[in-house]
Amino acid sequence: AAAPAQAAQAPTYASAMRVQAAAAAKAGSYAAAGASGKPAASAASPSPAAAAAAQSPEALLAMLQSSTAGAEGVGVIATSASVASGYVLRPQEQAAWSQRLAPLVTNLQGVLSAVGPLKFCQMIDGVANPNDWSLASEVAPNLSRGARLEVVQDNEISAAIEANAVAAANTGAQVRLVAAAVDQNVVGAPGHNDTGSPVMLCRSEHIVDGATGLTRVASFALHLEPVSQLQAAEKPYLSLTFAWLGARAAPVAAGDG
Repeated sequence: AAAPAQAAQAPTYASAMRVQAAAAAKAGSYAAAGASGKPAASAASPSPAAAAAAQSPEALLAMLQSSTAGAEGVGVIATSASVASGYVLRPQEQAAWSQRLAPLVTNLQGVLSAVGPLKFCQMIDGVANPNDWSLASEVAPNLSRGARLEVVQDNEISAAIEANAVAAANTGAQVRLVAAAVDQNVVGAPGHNDTGSPVMLCRSEHIVDGATGLTRVASFALHLEPVSQLQAAEKPYLSLTFAWLGARAAPVAAGDG
């Protein structure tokens, strides 16, 4: 009688993931831990944490690591029209995660304000960009023409995943989300870098954001541990996007046209 029961249980991805998700919830929510925190300082007056992080790439890395320590919780497999694959992982407590990550976004804004856009991009390249391309090189031409950069918190925290049979059959299933520092011994992307940071830079399509008028240049994400049977839409990193870097072109002076 055990065999039919086992056969019935085998296809249920959701039931296997539920155990992990329950363990993550029991361990205490990263999001809930920050829900009672003080309001973040404004980017116009960088916080002491941002001022400290602006001192060197090593200090910036330390801030990224401390801001995301213990970042794990319950996520769900969901459909989304905002990604090409149509499927994402997102935190179950979306609003609470946003609140928990808001001080990190504010600190990134503060570092950008303190060191200037090109130095900021160079520092991010050094400690949070495992990819084989350079943010500083991408933005330099626009900066030379007077563009300015802004860090914006995303309205939706999510990680794009491949549209496969597991994702399609288990929409709504709970999974465990765990942030982890990029380790190329595990990820194995030739030409890419170990950063030691759970926060990573991702490439963005250069589209204009309707709400702000900024052109998206890159995204900031939490690098996640692999989730069983699900694949990142942008290999090799499963990345939970929470903010983005936008560029605003310099105003055209009268007579320049």
